[in-house]
Amino acid sequence: MQAAVFGGSGVLGMLGAALMAKEALTIWMVGTSCILLYSLINNAMSLFVEDYKKYLIHSVYGFMFTMIAIIAIATILSGLSVSEAGGYRMILMIVLVANFIFIAMIMTVKNLLTFIAKKDEKL
Repeated sequence: MQAAVFGGSGVLGMLGAALMAKEALTIWMVGTSCILLYSLINNAMSLFVEDYKKYLIHSVYGFMFTMIAIIAIATILSGLSVSEAGGYRMILMIVLVANFIFIAMIMTVKNLLTFIAKKDEKL
């Protein structure tokens, strides 16, 4: 659901940028910022989810689908491929790696909390 909301808002933002912006790279900026915002909010919300494994699967698929869709639509609207979009290719790669680093950090925190809870039960 989150992926659809952020993907849809990214598409609307990119359509608005395509109509109003003077530079084609503005479309890439809007799409990339939506992907970054989705990654941050999605990973922050995963801290409070009870069934983390199920959420993680949906989270990764949602992130990848949103990223691919935003890149495809930005390419169509701007007329620039991801390779021609200047530094946005590198920014997208950094967001992709950062998303998986956030996931690893959250998994570590959740495992640590589970370990501490088990130790507390033994006492």
